[in-house]
Formats: sequence, structure tokens, C-alpha cells
Amino acid sequence: MRDFNFDVSEDDRVDVMKKSEFLNAGDRIRELPAERRDRIVGAAQVMAEAHEAWFRGKVLKALNDEGSTLSHQVVMDEAQSLIDRKRNRN
Repeated sequence: MRDFNFDVSEDDRVDVMKKSEFLNAGDRIRELPAERRDRIVGAAQVMAEAHEAWFRGKVLKALNDEGSTLSHQVVMDEAQSLIDRKRNRN
């Protein structure tokens, strides 16, 4: 069998260690007592569901907004005007 020797920088070694620690986090959670693990997983699910509801609410509000709209070109013209005014101030 051939032995391969790779010259790896210390930064690369640290990066690999950090990534392996992150990947092992799931193993650490699985090793917790069932009651504690269930609380952690349950809390994460509640947070995910709350975020999903919040996000969907924002999207629905935006879709149902019947306020005045501006064309893309108008918004870009206003943005360019603001940039020009800021540049001319200096």
C-alpha cells in the first residue's frame, strides 16, 4: 500500500477541526438523555414553525398590499438621484 503525505497548512488543519466539531454536534445531541434531547428538538421545531408563520405572514401581507406601486425604473431613478446628491455634497 502506498503512503501519501500531504503538506497541509496549520490554518487548513484548524479549519478541518472546526468543521468536524460542527459535524459532531448532531452526535452530541443524540448522546443526551432522551428528555433533554426531546426538549432541544422540540424548541428548535417551535422556532422553525414560528419563523415559517412569520415569513408567510409577511409574504401574504405584501401580496395583498394594494397600495401605490412604483415601476422599477422610477425606483432606480430615485436611487441614482440620491447617490448623485450625496456625491455632490463632498
